[in-house]
Amino acid sequence: MLEHYEHDEDTLKYKAACFLIENMRWHKSYKKIEYVDPKISKLYEKFDYLYTKILGGFDEIEALDGNQLLRERLYNYTQVLHDLMKITPLDTNVVVSHGVFEDVNEINASFLISHIDNAFKVWRESKYAKHLNFDAFCEYILPYRSFWGTTYYYSGAWLNKQFGKQIWRGNTPDFLGHLKRCNHYANRMLFFSYPFKLKERIGIYDLFLGTKNDCALLADNFCNIFRSCGFPVTVDYTIAYKAYNSRHFYCNFLDSTGMWWRFNPGSNMLSKTSPVGHTSLNLYRNMFAAQKDSPYFLKAKTEKIPGELASPCIKDVTAEQCEIVELILPFTSETKNNLAYLCTFSGDFKSGVIAVTWGTIDKKNKQVVFKSALHNTLYVPMYMKNGHLCPFGQPFYVLKDSLGKSGYRLCHLCDEANVEDTGDLLLTRKFPLKSHLMEEIKHMVGGHFEGANHEDFSDAKVLFTITETPKPYWQEYVLNNCREYLYYRYVAPESYPLANIAELEFLVRGDTTHPYTSSATPLPVFKEEDISSLQNDHWVQVMEKDISSMRNKVYFDKNIMTTSWRRLNPICLAKPFLVERIRMIPRNADNGIRPGDRYLLLYWDNEWKEFGVQKAKYNFLKFENVPQNKIYWLQNIDRGSEDLPFIYEDGRQKFIYDSVIVDNNVQIR
Repeated sequence: MLEHYEHDEDTLKYKAACFLIENMRWHKSYKKIEYVDPKISKLYEKFDYLYTKILGGFDEIEALDGNQLLRERLYNYTQVLHDLMKITPLDTNVVVSHGVFEDVNEINASFLISHIDNAFKVWRESKYAKHLNFDAFCEYILPYRSFWGTTYYYSGAWLNKQFGKQIWRGNTPDFLGHLKRCNHYANRMLFFSYPFKLKERIGIYDLFLGTKNDCALLADNFCNIFRSCGFPVTVDYTIAYKAYNSRHFYCNFLDSTGMWWRFNPGSNMLSKTSPVGHTSLNLYRNMFAAQKDSPYFLKAKTEKIPGELASPCIKDVTAEQCEIVELILPFTSETKNNLAYLCTFSGDFKSGVIAVTWGTIDKKNKQVVFKSALHNTLYVPMYMKNGHLCPFGQPFYVLKDSLGKSGYRLCHLCDEANVEDTGDLLLTRKFPLKSHLMEEIKHMVGGHFEGANHEDFSDAKVLFTITETPKPYWQEYVLNNCREYLYYRYVAPESYPLANIAELEFLVRGDTTHPYTSSATPLPVFKEEDISSLQNDHWVQVMEKDISSMRNKVYFDKNIMTTSWRRLNPICLAKPFLVERIRMIPRNADNGIRPGDRYLLLYWDNEWKEFGVQKAKYNFLKFENVPQNKIYWLQNIDRGSEDLPFIYEDGRQKFIYDSVIVDNNVQIR
């Protein structure tokens, strides 16, 4: 490749080739495509041809979502394609190898030459790239991969040929318009091929052929597509959230003023702020060139790095989005390491913690300097020892302190006094109540229950009206009813005509003669003294004659994670009957204690230590002789993924980011 460009009139191409070769050694893949059935590319070509023909004459941006004729045409062709694919199933053959595949061993000169030539062409022709200097071009247009470790890569020349005609279609005035075109194309191609499923990910075709797409795959593909067409784009990611597990990848577009615009692939929204759904921790940009201030280069020769920070090409860009603080912590541990880390809670990791930022150890002054710490964040200071993260201090968070010399102060969550004390914990949740769900429940005030003997409810009588905000768990309403009705229903208020009901039960007395009944869901019991109330529960749920059809309704499906959004939520009985009570649970995240599920309690003592497992009998758990003054973590072993650490004070749970660390930017959603 260097020989090809050595005598080229454009000397910058030689410099660009050197840039790629110099940094190629830092990049690798963990899968390799050995073989892809040609039918896959042919199928894509046919769908692409069909999409292009359908959009002929619809070149205005507004037509993509606003033209009724175009929507109908796309829908009709999609239905035909689905019918054809059902009667002519495609048996494709994809062979993928797993391992570590270094770019320097996998990429050849012809690939790079075509890629570099296309990058220079779009750099000079695209109105969105002309303003870039050479260094910016090398990072935001030239690379053939969007971030370290991604599995597949495609030549920019090939990507431009496939996508350029769609992205540059018509008179598109701004980047948002091009983004809408790309989203429309990708979404419609996916709809075309929806019945078709790939068993293995094979790169760009994953956008179209029914493969389950995650945010990393989408951001990777969209970034490479836009770069190939002359748009300076990068992939950033949040390494963790404050209150939730997981992380998120998204894209950034650099405009001619130097402003970064963030977007999630598939969304037609541009924002100057991070588009992640929850309050994130440190943000990182994936660069192609090695970043000399990354842990990879700052570490000692034999020092291990946490995997989430191991890339030599990550750049901390947290300061672009958040107010950061330079934090200095004492460090007295004996180590040959150069680095220490601020870690926080993460249920995604077996260890229960994730390193989110790093600091350099100053052995002379016995301290660590962290340059990108965040206020109001649960941190555990740790360093690598024998390949594992080891704490060198107690959990804390940082508060602003304008009167202090450093401008901040550290707040520790646990009182180190009386560390040997034990006591009992009465637990009712594993995750705090969510703010938006609590707001939606308020809108149920004014909703009412009706009974009628005409199917159209023309003779309806109001049996109960909700006058107080419902509780976020199962509750019971006693109806003002002394008549038998064939039809009953819940009616949401006109001001907020969404039922917001997860489950609904119409109750009759347990000695009923009604032929279709089912057990009523027990009302919740949150403490031991209320257990006896269950013995007086002599009510059963009355059912429709067609029980299987009834269970298809989301408010009768026995799944409180599904919600009815209809205003009218009826039940039709086999014959008129006297319903006297209603049991109902509003829309719910199901993070309370579920009877029958198993729960694991852990506490922090320089690591997460298991205290014990209990199977819940009621809607609470009582753990006895638990070490006190700790941070605790309750996991549901059987279901669910949302959990959050808490402390225990004054006989109740206080969740981090809900009742302990006050951060106006954090919403438990």
